Amino acid sequence: MISDKQEALWVAGLLVTNNYRLLRRVDLSKWVFPEPEGDIKSAVFVDVETTGLHHGQDKVIELGMQAFDFDARDRIVGLGPSYQGFQDPGMPIPQKITEITGITDEDVRGRSLNELEINDIFGHARLIIAHNARFDRPFVEFLAPQTAEMAWACSIQDLDWEAMGMRTKSLDYLLMRHGLFHEAHRALDDVQAGVALLGEDDPDGKQLFLRLTKQARRPSFVLTFHDTPFDWKDSLKAMGCFWSPGDDGQIKGWSMKCASAEEAKACHQHVVDQLGPVEAILSRYNALTRYKHEDLPNARETLKPN
Repeated sequence: MISDKQEALWVAGLLVTNNYRLLRRVDLSKWVFPEPEGDIKSAVFVDVETTGLHHGQDKVIELGMQAFDFDARDRIVGLGPSYQGFQDPGMPIPQKITEITGITDEDVRGRSLNELEINDIFGHARLIIAHNARFDRPFVEFLAPQTAEMAWACSIQDLDWEAMGMRTKSLDYLLMRHGLFHEAHRALDDVQAGVALLGEDDPDGKQLFLRLTKQARRPSFVLTFHDTPFDWKDSLKAMGCFWSPGDDGQIKGWSMKCASAEEAKACHQHVVDQLGPVEAILSRYNALTRYKHEDLPNARETLKPN
């Protein structure tokens, strides 16, 4: 059996050559937490596996949850309860989903999620996080309706990975860039890996969870131009717009994300000046309303051309 001391010597010997990059397995049991300061709150990282991508018709077949504590400085200072469970969707799991998730009909046959345990974990949380909350939130809200009134954050959208030098936003890649790896077999493995990732430092030496909460607390703004002429599409794309197909309750049209209402209004005016008169819808969101299936912002206003 290899001792911890032998392992440390081997690791040091490899690192000193500068020819190797070593990855540590995600193991939350070995996490050494800082001493908490101020009030302690709870958050929970969630992940669902489903029979497909459509919120209105597909079913959850697995749920993973890992709760953790954070202090007044938004630092992770401890772990809470975890949960993993399967649910029988009442239909055969599509072969493509089995290939992606490894979950078979036999795994879920006759199984159901423990609502009491799930509700207890959510009942103590102040924040819910998912790695792609736009996908997970609607499914979780159906399972646990109280989460519809809770604050959500996304470890993909609410962290500026590109500014931190990351080429993609997949969980495996982000873990690797932070010297970690995990066995992506079950939803619980993914959420524990997500918590471990948030415990890593950003390039400024601050915990990623702090950066996430800072962004999640900010209001966000989406400007959408609808009923625009077809020949405007290339110009709108060049101005930073992306196409919103109108799925999940979103407004169909060309959209852009803005840092403030003032910036959105300036962008609208720029489009009017460059392309012609057009109305736009300005949608405002916060952590309570972002990533919802029905895309309900805090407020919407119509911007008319001057």
